[in-house]
Amino acid sequence: MTFSAILCRSSLQESPSAGRAARRPVLWLSILLLALSAVSVASAAEDVAPRRSGVVEVGPPTAVGTRTQGLRTGDVNVTENAQQQNETAIAADPSHPGNLVAGCNDYRNGDSDVGVAYSFDGGESWTASTLAALDPSLGKYDAQGDPAIAAYRDGVFYYAFIDFSRSDDRNRLAVARSVDGGVTWPQLGVIIDHSGTGSEDFEDKEYIAVDNTGGPHDGNVYVTWTRFPVSGDVEIFFARSTDGGASFSTPVVISDEPGVQGSVPVVGAGGEIFVAWKNGALIVVDRSTDGGLTWGTDVVIANIDPIPSPLPGAGFRVNSFPTLATFQPPGAPQPHVYAAWADESAGGAGPDILFSRSLDGAATWSPAIRVSDDDNAAFQWFPWMAVDPAGNIDVVFFDRRQSPNSSRYHTYHARSRDGGLSFETNRRLSDEESDAANGGFGGGFIGDYNGLVSTSLGVRAYWTDTRDSNGNAEGYTDVDVSTAVASGGDGWTAAAIQSSPNPFRSSTEIRFALPRAGAATVAIYDVSGRRLWEASPSAWSQGEHAVLWDGRSASGTLLPSGVYLCRVEGEGIRLERKLTLTR
Repeated sequence: MTFSAILCRSSLQESPSAGRAARRPVLWLSILLLALSAVSVASAAEDVAPRRSGVVEVGPPTAVGTRTQGLRTGDVNVTENAQQQNETAIAADPSHPGNLVAGCNDYRNGDSDVGVAYSFDGGESWTASTLAALDPSLGKYDAQGDPAIAAYRDGVFYYAFIDFSRSDDRNRLAVARSVDGGVTWPQLGVIIDHSGTGSEDFEDKEYIAVDNTGGPHDGNVYVTWTRFPVSGDVEIFFARSTDGGASFSTPVVISDEPGVQGSVPVVGAGGEIFVAWKNGALIVVDRSTDGGLTWGTDVVIANIDPIPSPLPGAGFRVNSFPTLATFQPPGAPQPHVYAAWADESAGGAGPDILFSRSLDGAATWSPAIRVSDDDNAAFQWFPWMAVDPAGNIDVVFFDRRQSPNSSRYHTYHARSRDGGLSFETNRRLSDEESDAANGGFGGGFIGDYNGLVSTSLGVRAYWTDTRDSNGNAEGYTDVDVSTAVASGGDGWTAAAIQSSPNPFRSSTEIRFALPRAGAATVAIYDVSGRRLWEASPSAWSQGEHAVLWDGRSASGTLLPSGVYLCRVEGEGIRLERKLTLTR
């Protein structure tokens, strides 16, 4: 862990407001000197008191990345930048699951911006930037961070983030909106803005959900977060938008007890809102059934043994914040709600990712079971969970089973096909091992959470990857296509569009699969959006197909070298892939 991060966290144990001064750059040298004596606390238990997000505490990177291009593996580099990225979030358009939007803390401009990347081919290729680069009004203060993304339908995405000044306490909590699949973000809704010059409350560690149910609250946007006040208790707050994120309601407290952190909201099939968070050695959940107007009493999901932070044998901070998901099985009277978290004792089995479920709308919870299946008592941390259209439960997490008691880790995936009664043998997603020492923060920060979507295309994880030895953490993704499912006719039974070779000189084979017979277009466009070529026939059988494109227009003219777009489009389907022609 970086020395500045160690001292900032220990100061937050004294008082939630004491960490503000630690953000000021003029104190970094004194922090560095004082923290030399703090390294011995690396095996101490995780903080009971809440702490600020890493982007606030740690500051800019301590190393400058230079990014080397290694051999291409199955993993996809989303951010493709010579500076650092960490703390990843991802969402998929439920009506077009090949359209993904990913976010991260992004240091490509020096201090942290919130990075954004979009894909129209199921995550095989990406276009990356930052919100502030796309629109300067999306970055009012010195730095932004804590990315959180939620998807509505038909290309509408919401991106929640914190925006703050490092020289004083000014900060705001905001939500940007895209209506074109993440390409542009023309709307910003500000939940709260502490723009004064004196001491200010700090809004931190937010997450976001949107109602896609088609019910009375359809389209509502919900944000929960932790407030670190100038004085008083640290609590979980909630605000909602009923106008597509343009404006938000007055924030309200939803936690019954103070000293809480790590909230995450999800929306049930009936429009219910569930929010889980960590309260000391408890994981708790609250519920609203009226679109967030009223809330119940906090319900304990589990008593936990939080994992130590920093992680033993490493220097980076970790946590036992929960991840939450929900699913409504056909005929079930109440939504099923699922929670997972990192636990040190794990009932005597050693450090693990644990899981609990509720079959009655979060009123009562099952005894915890193991998600991770290692047999060498290695640590796992940063779980994230999602449920696919068929109800299968997916969890991804960081795992040290290959290199216990070190700063090295892989990304793993576990799946339950029986509603959370058991989890299958874990699958390793990352092709190469990461080492936090390469992350650009002196081994002290790799973010505070991971990202995951689970759709008809398979399980797509998004994580902070430090395989690059030049101090350059980046956002990587990979998909477990063995988990792809049909989803009521509007999904795909196989990976999205593939093409080989790509780049190509004379011709390339475009491969795709359709979940059912019907009309669909396979067309080639230039970067301006002009349609240049279309395959025939327009009606296709169910299953896999291959189309050969010879780099010519519909009239037979040889097209020049450049980047082209292949699009497969039909009812409920729109998937795209970039093709590079080199003459």
